[in-house]
Amino acid sequence: MSPPRTSMLPALFMLAASCAPTARPKPTASSTPPEDTPNVTRAKAPEEPEARWVRTGRTTRVILPLPEGTLVLMGGRRAFVRADGSILDEKVLTPEPLDDMLAVPTPRGLRLVGYNSQALYRFDDPLGEPRVLVEAFLVGAANTISKVGAGPGFVAVWDSDGGGAPALLLDVETGATRTLAGWPDVPPTEILFRSMDEGAVVFESIGLALTRDGGKTFQVPDADKPEERVYDFGLGRRRDRIEAVRGDFRAPIDFANNRVGAFARRFVGMAQTNPTLAWIEATETDPIELAIRDGSPDPRGGVFIAVNRMAARVDPRTGAALEVAWNPLNLQMDTLHDPHWHDIMACRAAHLPDRGLVFCPMDSDRVETAAFSVKGPLTLRRVEMPKLSQTYVHEVVQRPRGALVFFGHCAPPRAKDASAEAEEERVVLCASGAGGDVEPVRPAPDLYDQSSGGLEGVGALDDGTIVHLKGITGNHVDPQGESGVPIPETRFELFSRSIKPELLPPITFDEGARGPTKVLGSIEQDESGALHAMVSLNDEIVHVRQPLSGPATVTPLSAHHAQFRRGRGVILGDDLLLSPDAGASWFNAGPLPKDPVHKDATLGALPSESGIAMLRWLRVGWGPAAPYPSAPPPPVGPPLAILPKPSEMEPTVRTLSCARRGRIGAAPPLWDARARQAMYDAASGAVSTVDHRLIEEVVVAQSAEVVAGRLEAFASSDGETAERWTLQAIDPHETTGKVDTWTVPAPPDVPLLPDLDGVVRRGNRTLFVVFHHEGGRLVYDLVLATPGKPPRTTRLRKHPDGSFLTATLGPNDDDPVVGNIGQYLFAWMADGSLRNVAPLHGPRNVAEAGILGSKDLPVLLNGYGWAAVQTLPLGAGANATSPLPLHGWTLHRPPMRGGFWAMPTCRPGASGMLFRLREQNERILLEVDGVKSTDPSIHALYYEIRVDKGSACIESVDVSLGEEELPDRPHPFGFVTAHFPKKTAHAMEWGDGGSFVRMACTLH
Repeated sequence: MSPPRTSMLPALFMLAASCAPTARPKPTASSTPPEDTPNVTRAKAPEEPEARWVRTGRTTRVILPLPEGTLVLMGGRRAFVRADGSILDEKVLTPEPLDDMLAVPTPRGLRLVGYNSQALYRFDDPLGEPRVLVEAFLVGAANTISKVGAGPGFVAVWDSDGGGAPALLLDVETGATRTLAGWPDVPPTEILFRSMDEGAVVFESIGLALTRDGGKTFQVPDADKPEERVYDFGLGRRRDRIEAVRGDFRAPIDFANNRVGAFARRFVGMAQTNPTLAWIEATETDPIELAIRDGSPDPRGGVFIAVNRMAARVDPRTGAALEVAWNPLNLQMDTLHDPHWHDIMACRAAHLPDRGLVFCPMDSDRVETAAFSVKGPLTLRRVEMPKLSQTYVHEVVQRPRGALVFFGHCAPPRAKDASAEAEEERVVLCASGAGGDVEPVRPAPDLYDQSSGGLEGVGALDDGTIVHLKGITGNHVDPQGESGVPIPETRFELFSRSIKPELLPPITFDEGARGPTKVLGSIEQDESGALHAMVSLNDEIVHVRQPLSGPATVTPLSAHHAQFRRGRGVILGDDLLLSPDAGASWFNAGPLPKDPVHKDATLGALPSESGIAMLRWLRVGWGPAAPYPSAPPPPVGPPLAILPKPSEMEPTVRTLSCARRGRIGAAPPLWDARARQAMYDAASGAVSTVDHRLIEEVVVAQSAEVVAGRLEAFASSDGETAERWTLQAIDPHETTGKVDTWTVPAPPDVPLLPDLDGVVRRGNRTLFVVFHHEGGRLVYDLVLATPGKPPRTTRLRKHPDGSFLTATLGPNDDDPVVGNIGQYLFAWMADGSLRNVAPLHGPRNVAEAGILGSKDLPVLLNGYGWAAVQTLPLGAGANATSPLPLHGWTLHRPPMRGGFWAMPTCRPGASGMLFRLREQNERILLEVDGVKSTDPSIHALYYEIRVDKGSACIESVDVSLGEEELPDRPHPFGFVTAHFPKKTAHAMEWGDGGSFVRMACTLH
């Protein structure tokens, strides 16, 4: 159940032939097609083995061994890989390729299910007809299947509409709805059982739990490395074992000893003796698709393919690997903290006469090369090549006698000076002969779109000459040259090492043409020596044929796509037209395949020696083929369940209705930057003209804050760090408008001006949250200020970027500061100690630390359509490696729409745990004296909830607004606060002469 990985990258390299150039008659140019232009709709298909249509585009994975063979998915197709290496394909197609298959334990044995985003199927025969269990809701707003879990006798289905709990729990035999009776009250995010008794479940925020009695009881397992609990991971089945899976890292689960091992990077497939299973386990890449897209034909039969960890020689018709070899190139050394979920990248395989080559992108700017023998056993060895540019690489094209053409760094230095070094590193077009020597193509061709890897319009002739179509304009020339920029001539240009570049005569297009904007694919040469290119021209596609003698031919095509590549050609119009001989002849291969999901998608096509890749279809081979199966047989029976219709995503809008009850006093000029700075300076005694200070602010009604603050950093003697900070706050919850000021020594090793992330205020205590970046991580410094006491500071070190901190204050001076940062709940105790209370599991943080009313820490898990609360001890026994408790939660079911924001307001005397939440998805409108605001711009909406004994209510609301005015009022409100049980509220007006205004407010 770890996420499926894809393997394809944009194509990388171009091959060109190399041998001694020969003399060639100069062709002439004409726009008149000859009389004997081949009629592409009437030519016969070549006499080659029959081709076949294959679907792909989804998961490739080993599922589990069965008596008939090992069940696998290849591009979403079911198949058995048998012990003798042969492959037995599925007997009946599913309506769409599959994303995954699972074995569901039942009292009668294992049941197989498979799914994609549209449906969940059961397979009574592993390769037979599918029996539909669940269909996605596809009327109106669509809901799709995101993943499936396997429980004891049931399947769990998660949808794309929400997170946390599964949308459906179904009996795998009958389709009857199931419940998780007796399970913990926290939703599961992963479920995988290997038998009716033993299973692993991941619970939201809590993490992994194991059961040995079919879910009657669960236990949090011991861990070899408890600190790894925080990482997001999935569950996977490998034969009869269940593992925790995170990218290439796997941790074994020991049910007998209730233990999970340490994560280790394991490249599966190394122990496999069956080469096909080794390839699938190691690469999770469809061998047939890769063979067609990026393979290199093997002189002995088969096709060479490679990814950045393994190479193989495969049969492109069946996908069976004939032999495999591990790549000696350095693989990315990921960490568990930052694994590469999509780190399998396709290499480009090619072979010269004496050896084969694979070019593997190893990271964003490094391409490595390995060589292999084309005659003996398949083994790879690393070879040194000039630097290949990952930025400008494009395509692989095979020629019989072999050579390379690519963008890279191959210009030799001329002298040991700066200019030579610059010349050496400049990206140029490089060419290699069969012997392996690499030199720049000189003079450099004028390629129009080098920045996007624009090797379109480059080709290789059989005599070793490189050719490109000169005069391609791109999309930057007006249709008639009206801007005064001349439209360049279009002509073929030939490059050879032993002769000067040769320009063929210009090609004349129809009158009014603006010149070709793009060459689609490569330039090819047929057996007669004629050159062929597909060119985009005036929003249409034309076929240009330049014979060795006689006029050039320009033929308009009724097509939306056409391309030459690797000596083959394809035209997509009403039908599929194919050329197996570089454009010399064409045959009609019938209508285009239809994609039942992407019905309106425009098909592209990528031809190669082994066939054609078209969206999710592969045409394997170049002979005649039976029509593609336009409509796979429907699954057996009606669906037993329909994925629920997605809930409406409109936000919940509540109105804060207030009445003015009189002016309190003048409001601080927070809206005016200059007046605000003068106010801060007056309070701190600073002089506004000093040049050795830097200022960082958070501003109410201009940010997501409801307390204004300023950090003033005074430089130390080195000018790089700060000597001291002056921290100030203006709290609009108070109606005095005063500025509170504290000065503290700056923490060590902090840049001169860090970021002031926010200011938190409760009672008479103020917390300043300051952060800076260090080595790609966030470092937080907290400053807690209390009147009459020296400020206290602490540091939370090196959390991953994006792990922002939230914190709350209790009402008492000795209450800890509590909150969460990244994947930990923390508490900063009154004695100065800093404790990580508990790690939080999962990709999204749903845990909120509550406001202390005692010495225990209230914790709220606030998910989608569910919530659970519990208190945790903060005594000396608090252990950072102990996860949140599995049991003891009180479950709440706030409305699906709006969550706690839809709850009623609290009555006087309401009790329970108190949590402060920031609402980012819902909305609030303001109504004052019966006049509604005109859809105000909300910068921040905070509200506090009381949760007690299964009920919840809203105790208070803080709103920071933009400058939206109420009709007939001179001053808009920038801030409004209301406490409902106390029946107190006030607002702060925005602008010159603004005031604090006493209000009476209700929320409805």
